[in-house]
Amino acid sequence: MPTTVLLSTGKKLLVKNVAWGRDFGDEYDHVTANVSPSEKSFPIDVFMTSEVMSLQDPVSGKELEL
Repeated sequence: MPTTVLLSTGKKLLVKNVAWGRDFGDEYDHVTANVSPSEKSFPIDVFMTSEVMSLQDPVSGKELEL
């Protein structure tokens, strides 16, 4: 189920799937969104978990718990 991710940069992403990891020495995970399986209506994005301000249901706009 797609989720709207609001980042601290003000960017809103529509996310259907994620892959994540943490590079050696990093405090937070990096997330690659919509990479597998890829779909044209869900562009691939990369962000850090420290940037996530909120998660929302894309239909109702209701905020989901982190």
